[in-house]
Amino acid sequence: MASTQNGNRQIAVPITNRNMLTDNALQPFRADSFDPADYLNTTLPPLRLQSDERSTTALSLAELLSHAQTLLSQLSAQTSQMSDNLTQLTDDILRSGGRLAYEVEVLRGDSATLSEEVAEGLKTEVAHFVPGGLPSSSRRPSKNEQPVNETTKDGGTQEQPSTGEPAYIAHLRTLSLVRSRMDKVVRVFGEAMDWTLPPSELSVASSFISVSGPDSSAESQSREEKGQEKLKKLRDEIADLLLGNGDGRDGVEAAQKRVEELRELAKVWKGTIEEKARVRFIEGLYKIVEDRQKSLGLLPDKVSTASQSELKVPKMDDARQMPRQSSEGGRGFIENLQRIRNNIYLE
Repeated sequence: MASTQNGNRQIAVPITNRNMLTDNALQPFRADSFDPADYLNTTLPPLRLQSDERSTTALSLAELLSHAQTLLSQLSAQTSQMSDNLTQLTDDILRSGGRLAYEVEVLRGDSATLSEEVAEGLKTEVAHFVPGGLPSSSRRPSKNEQPVNETTKDGGTQEQPSTGEPAYIAHLRTLSLVRSRMDKVVRVFGEAMDWTLPPSELSVASSFISVSGPDSSAESQSREEKGQEKLKKLRDEIADLLLGNGDGRDGVEAAQKRVEELRELAKVWKGTIEEKARVRFIEGLYKIVEDRQKSLGLLPDKVSTASQSELKVPKMDDARQMPRQSSEGGRGFIENLQRIRNNIYLE
């Protein structure tokens, strides 16, 4: 078997036979619409939230981490086996190349000898059966003559159609495509595991008001420091790209490309409790790039005026009105807390 069932999810396992093109575990990688984030979201079980205890298919964070590590190991094993198969096919092609070249050369010599024998040695005998002689198309060109290609109607030349492509070449191309997509999944998975978030960011994004006190354990502090360091590293990376050499436009384009890559990477956490925190962080990076564009005169001033008008702090008379959602994640959260506090005091 090439796959095992885990609940309602199907997880790929390493392939042990050589006929991998028909294996179900490799079918997702052969699809034209293949996307690494969708593959991970489909393959891995969902994360169990604290508010959703009734779900039978959802797993805790520790169990999901174990499944993710198992899937990554399986993909690595499949990639290694793909590399071995590609190496074996390449060696077979290289080994058979000399023999094929020799056989082609022998056939070419035999056909040349036969052509010369028919055209020159048997010329008199052929004239008895073919009064007009051999047609010019069957005459073998001399060594100084170059073969003439057929001329098409538009004046171009049309080469003689080649024979059909061997089956092993098509299989080699398919295996190379599958391997490249599996490498892409492993790379995306590695980048996703390296992008850690501090617990403080997760607590703000996952709940509106946290009733539990902060975790002061050493492990939590270590994760907080590691997450803050990663976020700072990403901000510094965007800042370095914006302040690169040139007139600034190239730096802005490079920074936009990097932020777009992070936005695509954040799709791995789609539907999880970390999605909002990561989206809010990416919006902050977009704001840094936008500010740089404004300073370089690449954006009109109307954009800045419109964005500032949407972030006005409401007056105390509007405390009883429904809180309006703000485009800024962190500031909108603080404003909502202030409105709730005012409602409690007024009641």
